[in-house]
Amino acid sequence: MLKQLSKFERTSKVLILGFVGSALATAVVPYYARLRKEGTIAEQGNFVRFGEILTLGGGTALAIVLALISTAMVAAVFGGGRFGTEDIAAVSTLNSLYVLQAPAYLAGVVYGRLLLVEGQSRALLVGAIFSVACAVVANVILGPVLGSAAIPISAAIAYLASAIWLRIRLKATLQTRRFPQQAS
Repeated sequence: MLKQLSKFERTSKVLILGFVGSALATAVVPYYARLRKEGTIAEQGNFVRFGEILTLGGGTALAIVLALISTAMVAAVFGGGRFGTEDIAAVSTLNSLYVLQAPAYLAGVVYGRLLLVEGQSRALLVGAIFSVACAVVANVILGPVLGSAAIPISAAIAYLASAIWLRIRLKATLQTRRFPQQAS
């Protein structure tokens, strides 16, 4: 069962987070790069807020829908004799917990891409290190209490911590950046 769960989790994670995250990154970078060159700080701030609403709202809606259909989805994939009712319930519960990652992950993708446009790749490196540290600590603390459910919850905590870090760095970058003086 664990081998099948791992395969299902990887597949659903790639489909949901990988494709949606890549699509967001592809859409965000060119527009923000133009805003950075030709727009104002206020326009860039509005774009960041729009991106937050889109990713956090859309990610939350996506997570809710996927959590609600998780049992049906797992039953359709594994219910053909390989999994019993208890197995399907266990896997669908873990799958529902995995989708908690979506809002923070998608927001982090947007923040990360905007920081790259700003030339702040070091903030991404620090965010990645911070994320891994949060995941390890959360797994160590939650593992004995929650068992296998600690893994997706720890990953969601790590993505949330990383997204918060990236948002703080993006805000600081936007507040301190100076535009070159335009020749009159």
